[in-house]
Amino acid sequence: MTTTEALLFLGLMVFMIVTQVGRKPLSLVRLLRPLLISLGVTAFTVHGVDFSGGAGLLISLGVALGAVFGVLAASQMRIEWQGDTPYSTAGWTYALVWVVSMGGRVLFGLLVSHPGAVQDAVVRFSMHHHILGATAWTTAFILMTVTEIGLRTLLVLARSRRRVPHPAIA
Repeated sequence: MTTTEALLFLGLMVFMIVTQVGRKPLSLVRLLRPLLISLGVTAFTVHGVDFSGGAGLLISLGVALGAVFGVLAASQMRIEWQGDTPYSTAGWTYALVWVVSMGGRVLFGLLVSHPGAVQDAVVRFSMHHHILGATAWTTAFILMTVTEIGLRTLLVLARSRRRVPHPAIA
């Protein structure tokens, strides 16, 4: 992972935390902006997806892990209504999901980028599972991110469309 890629992932993590944590009016623009940004990053970083050898399984695992983190992130956002306006509320547990998922990707990428035990282990793993080249790893991480953000967006959007009436307080 290059320094630019690390900064890009960390910037996306900070953006996801800063723009979503707290109680804020929920709008389609606020929900879709992170997804559009991640799709833009994908367009510039992923040039074809190679599923040959073990790359297909690696990419599929990245997408599956992204789905897990997306569900976790969505589950940490509460949707409330004030009049006709939906509000989302996200706290430190929401932020923690992003720190673990994005921070973990950056840490892994940086450790693999420098000679040492981690890089050697990943090279052995890649050779053993017929994962040829670093592009499969990059694609897996990028698609993991898009899946995470996309699924979080869809789940929160679906929940915001379901208006649950609050019982009257006596």
